[in-house]
Amino acid sequence: MAIVVDDPIVNLPFEEPTRHYRIRGGQTELVPDRRPSGYMPGLRTRGGKQTLVEEEFVELQLLPVLDDLRGIGSTNIAPFLTSRGTETTLKSHVSHAVIDSGWERTVAKALDESARIAAWAKNVRLGFTIPYQHQGIKHDFTPDFICRLRDATGEASDESLLIEVKGLEREADRSKDVGAKRWADAVNHWGKLGTWRYAKIHTPYELSSVLGVVSPA
Repeated sequence: MAIVVDDPIVNLPFEEPTRHYRIRGGQTELVPDRRPSGYMPGLRTRGGKQTLVEEEFVELQLLPVLDDLRGIGSTNIAPFLTSRGTETTLKSHVSHAVIDSGWERTVAKALDESARIAAWAKNVRLGFTIPYQHQGIKHDFTPDFICRLRDATGEASDESLLIEVKGLEREADRSKDVGAKRWADAVNHWGKLGTWRYAKIHTPYELSSVLGVVSPA
């Protein structure tokens, strides 16, 4: 039942795999990208012996790993002092948003003014982080803004949006993007916290396209 590969793939320990083998019709086939989870061996019995003929793919749903000690987070946090710049808010549960750049200040003002936003918060001292891996090492990523959107009727919906404001792009930032999208997929599959999506903008002018325009019902 063994499949012999004449040219095995040797992956580097700190880089994402770029190729993998599939089994089709009893033959190996080299295909690009990392091998996704969910492949099951398709066994066929021939002449009283089982033969690995072709792999069968069963999509595995991502689910979040919950921290039972911390529970579900909230914007109901204790007041705190900061030496960083701040911006007063209108639609945020936190009276002031901690600002790290001029672009973040522009985005904060735009969120208050947008009809698509029901509520938002600058993600500082909220304890909200997203796990990701970069070069085989685990890290935590803190998105800049957490937003709750309105639906076509103008009412607060169950759709939430994570926004990251990024100027200079680094290799590690792409790993953060992968982690954030996986986190959103897992929470959406779980289905108990509404719908989430993640967006990264490189200038404040991209915010309108990220928020989108909802046509009236």
